[in-house]
Amino acid sequence: MKVPAFLTALDGPVHRFLFAAALAMALLPLSGAADAQQPRTDSATVRDGPLPRAIGREALGVYNQANTLRSLGPYRVDSGAVVERDVAVVDGPVIVAGHISGRLVAINANVELAQGARIDGDLLVVGGRVTGVAGAVIGGGVRVYRGRLDYLEEGDVLVSTDTTGRVQAGLEDFWLQWRARDRRSGVRFKLTTAKSYNRVEGLPIMVGPEYRAPRAWGGTELRVFGVFRTANDFRWDSENIGHDVSGEISLGRDRGLRLSGSLYDLVRPVEDWQLAGDEVGLASFLLRRDFRDYFDAHGGSVNAGLFIGPDVELKLGLADERWASRASRDPFSIFRNGIAWRANPAADAGKFHVADLILRVDTRNVVDRPWSGLYLLADYEHGSGRVSEFAELSPGVRPIDDSRVRYGRGFLDVRRYSRISPGAQLNLRLVAAGWLHGDPLPAQRRLSLGGPGTLPGYDFRGLAGNVDLGQCSTLTVPAGSPAQCDRVVLAQAEYRGDLHLHDLGRMGDWLGRGWRHGAQWVAFANSGRGWLVSHGDPTVGEPLQLSRGAFPRLASFRTDLGLGVDLGLFGIYVARGISDPGQRTNFYLRLHERF
Repeated sequence: MKVPAFLTALDGPVHRFLFAAALAMALLPLSGAADAQQPRTDSATVRDGPLPRAIGREALGVYNQANTLRSLGPYRVDSGAVVERDVAVVDGPVIVAGHISGRLVAINANVELAQGARIDGDLLVVGGRVTGVAGAVIGGGVRVYRGRLDYLEEGDVLVSTDTTGRVQAGLEDFWLQWRARDRRSGVRFKLTTAKSYNRVEGLPIMVGPEYRAPRAWGGTELRVFGVFRTANDFRWDSENIGHDVSGEISLGRDRGLRLSGSLYDLVRPVEDWQLAGDEVGLASFLLRRDFRDYFDAHGGSVNAGLFIGPDVELKLGLADERWASRASRDPFSIFRNGIAWRANPAADAGKFHVADLILRVDTRNVVDRPWSGLYLLADYEHGSGRVSEFAELSPGVRPIDDSRVRYGRGFLDVRRYSRISPGAQLNLRLVAAGWLHGDPLPAQRRLSLGGPGTLPGYDFRGLAGNVDLGQCSTLTVPAGSPAQCDRVVLAQAEYRGDLHLHDLGRMGDWLGRGWRHGAQWVAFANSGRGWLVSHGDPTVGEPLQLSRGAFPRLASFRTDLGLGVDLGLFGIYVARGISDPGQRTNFYLRLHERF
């Protein structure tokens, strides 16, 4: 990259802001000015009678999150101490004299708040009482349910006995599960879905036994699941039947080594980093809009990883897989059921050996709705194999010299969450991914931008302007408009503020906190583009194709701006692209935060 060309490319205020913000991510404080203003103190809402099932699921959901600080038995936060994450305590009591920067959930435990104690999130007490609310500073709501929660310990998670052996349903996860547990052997028989719905499989159903044996030195897990795909009229054939058999041994509890292996015949997404599986599944089931493409992976893998608590993990994986294309089926959808599904693009078919080295660092105080911390995912993939059938791509995208393929691919996702006041936060994200060395990338390892998960002001798989910088198509677009970019870069920034719906009384409490979280307004900007790397084919030139060491001018990036309201259970957003004339305004719904 030539420095003068890079600097002269900063010719737009939005581009300057986004990329200056992305480069400053490592310098931002985790808490910002959170101490500049004290949160409000809410009075407690106390309910007698049996515990509502939804509240029990909420309490266990916080406890079972990987980043939650958990305690079985008495727990105390001394004066001056700061706990930078959610806290969940079972069979307390809980005494708080210091500062908890997340939520506090007490299960079958009493909570005592000392004068000046501070909790930035919600306080939820199940099966207990709370004292000292008037002298404490609590940023969220205070809810107390006198009914106790009956639970079972299954490994390192808690499961409500009210749901064991029953059918569970949840809109956020968009999945069903049934299980029956043999307490003597530790084996559970499980019937669940793959937590999504798509135009290739319909609703994938997974059924089989699961064994978990936690030990003081770590533990073991074993799963033997059959996979049944429902899209093809429930026919019992090789297209509809798959399997997923996996086992894991953990050596160490807080830190140590994990060894795992698996055998599988699964349908996998081409790009799973843009939207969560339940969001993709709900859009497919309701609106007949599938925001992913898929291919078949049949083979096995072994993995070895080092971990330090829930925050840091370094993992090496080796896989031997046979890849194949999957055709679109015609599964049912609630709306627009009479129109055809978008074709599922063809994949490169053949046998591949894949090695992955993955580093994950996650210091977010809360996984589902963080307001402080860092998330980093760095993935280097080296693949080699022989292609028996190449997928159709646009002319000039990929020169084909040999069926033997050897490539290197990288993926970097860095996010920084900063609470800059008790009611506001600034979140930043930078994604850089694509070809690093070797032969051109296989079709199912290519990338794209556009749609609700990346550039919501631009349509998913839509064309904008004279050059396709979203999918990197050239003269003709193959069926299904596949992802074809060798490299992509994306910068995202958002500012979140409290809507203060608690001022509306009971209705505001239902809107803002009845779904577990406070309501927020969101202003955001996104900028990014994809491009091709020159592999000696002169038919495609700039700005779509660049030399291997070049970085595109920021003036060529696609940029959008938007606003939204996040109610916790879901968010409603509006976005519009500003880099290309004639872009329409897009409205969309998300089940999770934007990133």
